[in-house]
Amino acid sequence: MQEKKKGPLNTYEVTLKGGYGSKTVQARSHSGAKYAAYMDYDVTGGLGFLAYLRWVESVRLLHRFRRSDLFGDPERFERMKESRNLPFAFIGQRVVLHSGSRGDLSGIICGANHAHNLDVLFEGRTNTENCHPHYRLDYLDSAGQVIASFGD
Repeated sequence: MQEKKKGPLNTYEVTLKGGYGSKTVQARSHSGAKYAAYMDYDVTGGLGFLAYLRWVESVRLLHRFRRSDLFGDPERFERMKESRNLPFAFIGQRVVLHSGSRGDLSGIICGANHAHNLDVLFEGRTNTENCHPHYRLDYLDSAGQVIASFGD
């Protein structure tokens, strides 16, 4: 059996009805963008994917994927660093999350979010994940050595 060929990764804007805003996500198709936005929304509160689809107003292709699409607001990141006392952290820094259920996950800091947590892109993923900067996280220097480590 021949493996299905995957299309290019693109950047989409998914807008929801009712003033719930929009999300910029990376996906290979319009339908993939809907699912990526669904997985990224914090407010779904148990809303199933089919019910969520009724809230999608539009999916717009912005452009072909660029690595910079994953990096967030540098000013927000600097505010998070100050409030969380992380003077050594920087956007693009490699980290390792020691997850009890998923094992050790390597990733790159892409920014900070409204909760003053990190947005981290883990290897093999196309969406950033919310990570508390002081929970089971090792921060690495450019040589791959741990420069800071936080447990539970």
